[in-house]
Amino acid sequence: MRTLLIVTIALLLTGCTMPEKVTVSGGGTTTLQRGRSEPFHLNGGAYRVDWTLTNDNPSTLCGFSARLTNTAGTETHPLGAGELARAEATKSGVTYANDVSPGEYVVENFAVCPWSLVFTKQ
Repeated sequence: MRTLLIVTIALLLTGCTMPEKVTVSGGGTTTLQRGRSEPFHLNGGAYRVDWTLTNDNPSTLCGFSARLTNTAGTETHPLGAGELARAEATKSGVTYANDVSPGEYVVENFAVCPWSLVFTKQ
């Protein structure tokens, strides 16, 4: 905790800020559904996107595919796809969204099980 406080103070004193981080999650149904997250804001630029998929029903296969879309529908960034075998409890991966314009976005997805995406500004 002390180290984090010192790093935060040093960043503030030098005019730097902590990286923007936004978490979006959804899913958790037993049938494949198309979904759309609640809108959220991104400041623009390049983002690392860490995704996690959780199999909450081991008797079924679990998967998702997703894309980042601005709320105007004029900008789209594919975020990839993931799939879990019946025996797997979780799976995670990393993708990148580059040249993201500042604005309001949603994650459009097809999902069977719970998923989360963490956008970290690079």
